[in-house]
Amino acid sequence: MDVITKLRKDVLKKTVFLLIILQTTVIIFFDDKLGVTFGILLGTFISIFNFYLLSSVLTKTVNFAPKGAFLYTVFHYFLRYLITFLAMLAALIFPTINFYAVIVGLFIIKTVLLMDTILKYSFRRCRT
Repeated sequence: MDVITKLRKDVLKKTVFLLIILQTTVIIFFDDKLGVTFGILLGTFISIFNFYLLSSVLTKTVNFAPKGAFLYTVFHYFLRYLITFLAMLAALIFPTINFYAVIVGLFIIKTVLLMDTILKYSFRRCRT
């Protein structure tokens, strides 16, 4: 198994774990359970999709010529922003989806990556 596939699976497992914790918290503490749940699920799905799209673009552009790699990367960069925009727009249009919960869901992958980096760095510092 190559490094990127291993990283994808590791991040997906941690994201699902954080999603379960977040959804449990929503069920316990929020009144608008359905709207917040839909929002977090939508945001998390878009976040995971964007992460996979980013990783696949990075692996494919290694073999491209510089100009082709640039155009391919820029196109997919704007495509990821368009997908994120459409998810946020859907949350604004449909009253059953909580907009702020979508924002929280969009940050789940970033939170997982940041927490993973901080924990790995702190454990390395403790060993030395």
